Amino acid sequence: MNSSVRILLASGLLAITATLGTGCQRGGRSLLPDPPTDQPRLSSYEPTNPYRQLAPGLLSRKIFDAPAAAADAAVEVLDLLIAPGQGATDVRLLGGAVFEVRAGSGVLTTGGKRQDVKTGSTFAVPQGTSFTVENTGELPITLRVFVITAR
Repeated sequence: MNSSVRILLASGLLAITATLGTGCQRGGRSLLPDPPTDQPRLSSYEPTNPYRQLAPGLLSRKIFDAPAAAADAAVEVLDLLIAPGQGATDVRLLGGAVFEVRAGSGVLTTGGKRQDVKTGSTFAVPQGTSFTVENTGELPITLRVFVITAR
């Protein structure tokens, strides 16, 4: 390696070290301005589609809704959320449903049949059938649910 390449590498390492050593500050100041002292440091963000309680222990939010056409079925897509150690019993949706477990693990009971579910699992619940879901893992269970309601 020739001496000009070594000097160039040493200069680059020195610049990186100096930048990291100053805590990414410019001229002794932070790159971001300090927040105003007379205002609380809370975000003004409000989700357009927040979760709502569907049943005790079960939160739901609507992702998509296609109302029924003249002779077709309505389709609704929901996200369901169950916190660790929580569960919901005797939940009924408006139509038949196909569930996809997007995260977490737990136990689903429908029609008297218990089944372990985990990320990647899919299952169906017929229209008019209630289900119970329990989170047995350390992470929230996130379910994507496609609800089909016949006209």
